[in-house]
Amino acid sequence: LPIFDNLFVLLEQISGEVEEAPVCSNLQILGEKAVATPSKIGKKVDTQKVVKSLALSLKNGETSPRINLETVGIMPDITQEKLALCTNLKAEFETDIRGVNQEGRICNIGLALSKFNGLILNDGESFSFNKIIGETTAENGYKPAKVILNGKYEDDYGGGVCQAATTVYNACLLAGLEILEVNPHSLQVGYVKGAFDAMVAPYVSDLKVKNNSGAPIIFFAEGTTRNARVKVFGLKNNFRLVRRSEKKEFDAQKEPTVNAKYEGFLDYYDGDNLVKSERIRRASYFKKKAE
Repeated sequence: LPIFDNLFVLLEQISGEVEEAPVCSNLQILGEKAVATPSKIGKKVDTQKVVKSLALSLKNGETSPRINLETVGIMPDITQEKLALCTNLKAEFETDIRGVNQEGRICNIGLALSKFNGLILNDGESFSFNKIIGETTAENGYKPAKVILNGKYEDDYGGGVCQAATTVYNACLLAGLEILEVNPHSLQVGYVKGAFDAMVAPYVSDLKVKNNSGAPIIFFAEGTTRNARVKVFGLKNNFRLVRRSEKKEFDAQKEPTVNAKYEGFLDYYDGDNLVKSERIRRASYFKKKAE
């Protein structure tokens, strides 16, 4: 009937004024905590009900039927209640910034970690540390500081980003995330135990991590004048993970350039009960080259 054709045209015209899209909840960092933002139910015109109401009015003999514009709710794909399950503190890690004349290092650590603060990694996604922090150039805000280069300490732009990477790495490790790539320094560093450092350098070495937790995670990260800090929020962990570094014996005559060897372990606890131990890394650190 022509009246129904006109009705559908009218509904299309007014739907934009009546309908509201649902609003999904998102993860955000508030202070040092993760929060799920409010979600909102949307609404759309219930075309079927409107048509049925009009048909009934015509059937009852009404010559000027009144059209009741009824709506139906649209649930958001991600509700606040659902996403609130992903605001648990999965892990946190901190490293100290030591030494004198560390202005450049402090700047670089803070700048690198600022790229991670508020970063959301959905289930199955991965990140590259080098891609996130960008090139460690003066144009990008990085400053000269001490770096390990060819077995010696030298000044270069971005010195300190390895400490930022190490802090991110250990937080991810304790959160139970999958480590796709991590490499040790050539010289042992003082801000973390052996076999738990993460050396990063453009086109040479990267830190890559995959979220295999089954739900989104979000990072809190900051660098202060005294330390680097990272927290990972998401679903509750099934186990409490503890790092363990063991120094290993080696034959100094057969390996005269080696200074120390370590193995890194993860211990899985259910409460106070040790469930299993897993060796995750081996690392050899060399002697510092003469100046």
